[in-house]
Amino acid sequence: MKKSIAILGSALVLATSAAYAASTSTTSTETVAPSLVNKLKASYSATLYGSAVSNPLNSLQPDSATGSLDTTSPIMMKNKIGVGYKFTDDIALMPVLYWKNFAREQGFVLQNPYLKLSHNKLYNRGNFNLYGEVTVDAPLSEKAQNTGLITNVSPTLISSFDIPSSRFTLSTCAGMGANLYQSGRSAENKLLTFYVGPQVDYRIRSNMTTFVLYEMNAKQVAYKGLSNDGTDLEIGLNWDITPKVNLMPLLDFKTGNRVATDTTTFITALTLKLL
Repeated sequence: MKKSIAILGSALVLATSAAYAASTSTTSTETVAPSLVNKLKASYSATLYGSAVSNPLNSLQPDSATGSLDTTSPIMMKNKIGVGYKFTDDIALMPVLYWKNFAREQGFVLQNPYLKLSHNKLYNRGNFNLYGEVTVDAPLSEKAQNTGLITNVSPTLISSFDIPSSRFTLSTCAGMGANLYQSGRSAENKLLTFYVGPQVDYRIRSNMTTFVLYEMNAKQVAYKGLSNDGTDLEIGLNWDITPKVNLMPLLDFKTGNRVATDTTTFITALTLKLL
């Protein structure tokens, strides 16, 4: 366990070092190719899905229904790194490499890389803003190969409204995913997924907010009707440590099953702006 946690920690340290190096070398790089650097964007994110609040040093996540340790769900880190091109200040196209690291020596597991087209201001007026993105997967993961997945297309919209003369922001993230499979494989696999997440943020200071997020998920499998795919309540802190480094620790309450300390887990996300 100590070795696996050390590996996960080392990944965070290396990524942080990369962000620092990128920020300190910006001046010299822009001297060589200012127009190219200004058009590029690069980022790395790592999200650690940790253990239960009641058992914080264990390398297993809990079963969300019973609270017992789930031997099939070790502590896991999702990693995403992308380098993209900015068409404008608000519109960008970015290929993203996505992989997972597991505790208990399960190592590196490649997920489907994807191409993301994003627009920071699909609609912006006053205190209201609408962000949009769409991703298209390349079926390179072992799971995609086994299920006959051709691709996944996932559009997402995030609306936000800053309440005037207050420290509060109201936002909602809404998204869906559509899976396309090889002939004859659709009837046995998940076809559609839906997500809605309303959120309230309170600004503590200019670079720090606290938030409450309620997540609702639904799915369609094998041409059947929609079914509930779990709900969560997340309470956390969003901290811009520097303009290039963001840290977001939170508690994840499994509201779809039994809310207790042995089912509530720690999650920590680190995001680095490399360019």
